[in-house]
Amino acid sequence: TWGPREAQVVCRYLGCGSPLAAAPGGSPGDTAGDAPGDAPGDTPGQVWLEQVSCEGTERNLSQCRAGPWREHTCAQGGVANVTCSGSGLADLTHLRLAGGPHRCAGRVQVLHEGRWGGVCGLTWAPPAARVTCRYLGCGPALHAGQVSVGKEELTWVESLRCNGSEGNLLECQVKVWGAPYCPHATVTCAQPGEA
Repeated sequence: TWGPREAQVVCRYLGCGSPLAAAPGGSPGDTAGDAPGDAPGDTPGQVWLEQVSCEGTERNLSQCRAGPWREHTCAQGGVANVTCSGSGLADLTHLRLAGGPHRCAGRVQVLHEGRWGGVCGLTWAPPAARVTCRYLGCGPALHAGQVSVGKEELTWVESLRCNGSEGNLLECQVKVWGAPYCPHATVTCAQPGEA
């Protein structure tokens, strides 16, 4: 049952753009699709779910219809694969501060599909501000805040949690695209050369 609608849910949930390909591929014993950092106790090729059927509008696979968890007959049928366009999280490297008194202060914005949108300020905190200032080549973060914006303003990043040592926002815990209306994150960094 794996196809384009299921792939759409996976790519959107991961913030990885649109699906380019979705097909069964390999057998449960294959390790080509296994990623480093799987949960402890996971074994390569383990099948957790089968008979997944989505409408394509769900926020994650848990909202789709599926067979019982960890019960499967997938020995010969192959494990589902998806290839996403990758245009999602990569856009977090296109970052700017807008509307501030200088280039190192203002609303935090990311570029997605050619349009700038904000980062929801509800989870915005000093560690994320430190990462942003460092990434933009500014001085240390002086203030992390939020500002109310009109409902017509785009919000691309729903939540963002960093520990402060990351090299860029891609390394933080990020939930992207489709955020509800919320205030936008702001940051004030020292200008380069100021401390």
